[in-house]
Amino acid sequence: MIKNLLESYKNSIRNFISWFLLLLVIIFSIIPFPLSTPSSYSDYPIDKLFHFLSYALLTILFSKPHKMQAYLRLGVSLFILGFSLEVIQGYTLYRAFELYDLFANVSGIIVGIIISNFILRRIYD
Repeated sequence: MIKNLLESYKNSIRNFISWFLLLLVIIFSIIPFPLSTPSSYSDYPIDKLFHFLSYALLTILFSKPHKMQAYLRLGVSLFILGFSLEVIQGYTLYRAFELYDLFANVSGIIVGIIISNFILRRIYD
C-alpha cells in the first residue's frame, strides 16, 4: 500500500512538472524576448539549444515507456505544438517563424524518444 502511494505521489509530481514545463514553453515562445530582435536573437545557436532541450525534456517527461504507439502520438503532438508556436511567432512583430527552430524541436523530440525508449525503459524494467 505504501509503495502504491509513493508511486502515485511520484507520478503526480512528474505530471505537474510536465505540464508546468509545457506551459513555460508556450509562454516563452509567445512573449517578447527582452533585449533582442528576431534577427539578433535567432543568430545565436543557444536559441536552437533551448528548443532542442525543451522538446527533448517534454518528450521524456510525457512519454510512457513500453508504449511505442504512444511515442508516435506524443512526437506528432509536440511537433504540431512547435509548428503552431512558430506560426504564431510569424504573426508577431517581435518574433519570426524559423525552420531551424522546427528542426531543433524535431531533433529534441527524436532524442527524447530514444532516451525514453532505450535508456529509461531499462530503468523501469
